[in-house]
Amino acid sequence: HGLITDENRARLGLLFYGDQQAPISAAEFLAVGSRASQDKAAAAAKKAVTKRKGFGSKQVEAVAPASADTVLTEATLSQVIQYNSWGEFYSDLGAAPCRNQPSQSCEGVWPEFSLLNHSCIANTLPILVGDRLIVRAARGIPKGIEVTTNYLGIDAFETVSSRQQHLEATFGFKCGCARCVVESRMHADITSQLEHMSAQLDGGAVEQQITAQIAADDTAALSEHKVRLELQVNKLEALMEEHGVQPQERVWLRASSYTTYELLAITKHTELQSVSTEDRDGSAALIATLVPIVQAVAPGSDHHLYLSCQLLEWRAQQPVGSEQRDQTSKALLAAHLTRYGRVSDAVLTKLMIARSRVGSDLLGHISLPTPWARQAAPAR
Repeated sequence: HGLITDENRARLGLLFYGDQQAPISAAEFLAVGSRASQDKAAAAAKKAVTKRKGFGSKQVEAVAPASADTVLTEATLSQVIQYNSWGEFYSDLGAAPCRNQPSQSCEGVWPEFSLLNHSCIANTLPILVGDRLIVRAARGIPKGIEVTTNYLGIDAFETVSSRQQHLEATFGFKCGCARCVVESRMHADITSQLEHMSAQLDGGAVEQQITAQIAADDTAALSEHKVRLELQVNKLEALMEEHGVQPQERVWLRASSYTTYELLAITKHTELQSVSTEDRDGSAALIATLVPIVQAVAPGSDHHLYLSCQLLEWRAQQPVGSEQRDQTSKALLAAHLTRYGRVSDAVLTKLMIARSRVGSDLLGHISLPTPWARQAAPAR
């Protein structure tokens, strides 16, 4: 504990660690430490809000500062880390090369970030740049709406029952976000189909089989997978139509079975390429079905940018000024602006170039190889 200052010890002691009855307020959190530290924090918060950056409120109430003698035992510190740590396997895949820095993993506790509650359709996006955590609004956040983040990572693309089990087992609560409420109230036929689709994936075994079959160029086995996956997707779509599910809710339900949709797109893509490597429109159409699903749950995420880059690669040879190409370019630009904000054209170009060279294997997904990827691949 000698490396933790008195102020940071007090701040860490105020974070949730499993047995508090009520969450700490932002005003109380800012008041931790000495009066000088409190005044400095309040001034920084006011300045941050004025510039629309960072955390804080223009109205920071004066509350009694926490004691610098706050006891932080080893057991308590361990629980603080368990409930509040955040990490990533790599630094931002666009910013790192632009800053001439290696993309490396980092994990830590950022106390201000730990104040954010979870939502399965979070309105913020955490970005790791070096050892710094930047949190950006991923959607429009109206005044009075809670700022939230996603505790689940890629598991946000699981069924509501899986998400709730994960959250309760790890953090001790069940999510009550709009998406969870909608999915929990869905007709039993739809819920049953979503659970069936999840079970059919066999804990990742189907994805591993498809990956191996692509590598072995086993088109017969891939075709069998395609038929089974297509039946599952078609049944879900028919049930949503039958029960009058609203458009936004349909996207959320697709996100809860995203892996099935993605694997179906991959098997269809592989089949298309076995017939004609020049069928760009067909491959682009498959990717285009995935982008809105990812965007609905994780706008500005690595996979959102990856798919947007892939889509533009497949549509790059369409005539300049064509509607589809223009829409795809605008969507790619919007995805990057969501993640990085307004930067100069030169920086944005560098970020997009860096992003276009990210392989999906790094993101834990099977790749739908783009023309660029095929050209860059070594000759066999």
